[in-house]
Amino acid sequence: MSQMVNIPRVAEKEARSVRAVWQDISTGRFGPDVLRLGRSCRVREEELDAWIAAGCPPRDRWLAIRDRKWRSR
Repeated sequence: MSQMVNIPRVAEKEARSVRAVWQDISTGRFGPDVLRLGRSCRVREEELDAWIAAGCPPRDRWLAIRDRKWRSR
């Protein structure tokens, strides 16, 4: 099972501010799926790392990349 990370950890991995990450999530630019648990939000670390390695593409492009990659497994 993949580890889940919170938004401050996402910001740290991206070397960006927490506010910038939230802005990307709200505008639909953030690629990985965000799991909301009450007021807490988490992202699968494996997907986050793959998204960063792909150059942080916008969500629509990321979903196409992710689906191709994970479908071939």
